[in-house]
Amino acid sequence: MAAAGPVALVDTHLHAQYAAHQDDIYRGYRTGQVVELALALREVTKPVVAVGDFNMREGLPEHAIFEALSGLRDQAAVLDRRAPTTLADNPYRDPGVFEPESRIDYAFARPGLQRGLRALSVERVFDEALEFEQEPGAYSDHAGVVAEFAMEGPGQTLAPIPSDAVPKASAILRASRLRSEARQRDRRAVAGAAGVAAGGSILVLRNPAVRRRRFLQWLAAGGAVLALSVGTGALTLSEIYAPRDLRAHDDVLSLLEAVQAQGR
Repeated sequence: MAAAGPVALVDTHLHAQYAAHQDDIYRGYRTGQVVELALALREVTKPVVAVGDFNMREGLPEHAIFEALSGLRDQAAVLDRRAPTTLADNPYRDPGVFEPESRIDYAFARPGLQRGLRALSVERVFDEALEFEQEPGAYSDHAGVVAEFAMEGPGQTLAPIPSDAVPKASAILRASRLRSEARQRDRRAVAGAAGVAAGGSILVLRNPAVRRRRFLQWLAAGGAVLALSVGTGALTLSEIYAPRDLRAHDDVLSLLEAVQAQGR
């Protein structure tokens, strides 16, 4: 509760890309998080401020999808106060993996139905170099963002969702689901091959000639243990985690289908 009235404040941290030089295989997961968060915020009638590490850059599909579905706006862009929040000289970032300069931390906001909300300022903070026991340091591997708002003026009705937002999000999620299915097939194949290898190693162990040679016996036993370990891991991923992954994709796709059907 602010002095001027109630406001919804949301802090979040979305799935990272991890490797800037590779295809963003986690975009589907981040898009799913964006969809769930945006649709939940769409139901909030009071002024909303959503802040945090969104792990997405302006201009990427997730950024546009979040704004379109939630009705919130990137306030640094609104005020033309864009500044990178991951910095090349930060000692906690690996320049070989991460993009050296990116703006992935945000303050999104929108007015409520009854009360207005306006950003007064958005600034990058906590970006200075520090030293700890004569070693370079920083407050975090990200700089911070401080945004100041005024609750004033009349509220606004939430605009309808743009017609291209739901198909765009659905396409990303379907492509991500196909990759998840492919990973499940690959892991099942690995589990099957490991099972065959383990069975072969056990048969070798039963050979009297192998049992008379301790080195061959250890080698076959080690092969059996290794194959069983690899197979168990692959089977766990394919039959326990992969189904959860696919259900999560399906749940978000169902949300988008409902939005499409309602014509919101």
